[in-house]
Amino acid sequence: MKKAEVFAAVARKMKDLGFKRRRSNYEYVRERTALWVGTFVGVRCAEIEDRILEWCGDVVPGWDGRSYVATVSMNVGYLTPRAKMLEHRIDLSADSVAEAIAPNISDVTEIGETLRALIGNLRA
Repeated sequence: MKKAEVFAAVARKMKDLGFKRRRSNYEYVRERTALWVGTFVGVRCAEIEDRILEWCGDVVPGWDGRSYVATVSMNVGYLTPRAKMLEHRIDLSADSVAEAIAPNISDVTEIGETLRALIGNLRA
């Protein structure tokens, strides 16, 4: 068996499955009309992050000195009464980006309002 024969067989099978070969890097990709997106929220504690940086230096994955690195993060679905992973299908052929991402934005705003009410009740 020759390597060229194997590659040709793989290429035929990938094309049969609907994949196309990119010329730039020879990857086989499939055009998508939709994505499943899970929205995550995070909280950052500067004191904890400073301690991690002190212990680990610049080897902390994702650490680049910016404040967006979350100390704790999770999918918004775990902050709802359902307490499970929440994802929404985003139609890439939608006419409006705002329309396509509306369910994910709604998740964040609903969770934010719920947490705001909870904090208000705790303070009262």
